[in-house]
Amino acid sequence: MYCSNKASHFQISFQSILLASSQRGILSYNVIKKFPRGIELRRYSPSNWVSSYGRSEQGDFGRIAMAMRLRDYISGNNAEQEEFDMSFPMTHSLVSNGSTGKVTKLSFPFAEDEPPRPNSSQVFIERRPGMDVFVKSLTVTGMVRREDMLDHMARFRRNLDRVGLTAKATDKFYFAGYGLPIQLGPRKAEIWIVSKAWQTG
Repeated sequence: MYCSNKASHFQISFQSILLASSQRGILSYNVIKKFPRGIELRRYSPSNWVSSYGRSEQGDFGRIAMAMRLRDYISGNNAEQEEFDMSFPMTHSLVSNGSTGKVTKLSFPFAEDEPPRPNSSQVFIERRPGMDVFVKSLTVTGMVRREDMLDHMARFRRNLDRVGLTAKATDKFYFAGYGLPIQLGPRKAEIWIVSKAWQTG
């Protein structure tokens, strides 16, 4: 019951911020090539991201905590006390942490060149380099568990193998969502697997 109440409170408060935005920014990209099995190769330019870490073993509470920190940042909990619209996609990634390897990171793109410094020590700004990614679109409902992300990623890698793209894929991947992390209804999501340097010629 406690988990449900906390999740419901988070969804309502975060939803109110998103609904206040007349437009939701979407990170731009170029499509380099399309392949069978619904696979797309995209090119993303270097970009700023606002991020927070969490522990995988914390489950839903950890993901809610990360998302609430990001919500607070766009609500004015930053050095300039500025409020911003949320941009998408929000990406989940698994980050190695010594022998545990169980740290997750939740991030959203930030369009400005110099995002204001977060007040929270648990929120940080990172500059991601440009990258080419293999993308598979899907629809998800509710909060996606770490195990589900890994399952989607494994199935996507099998599809890459079937079309002969395994050699061009790296081990790095992201789970990208275009909606609230705990949105109850269906929402668009994607699996990104970072590609090695792609030659278009």
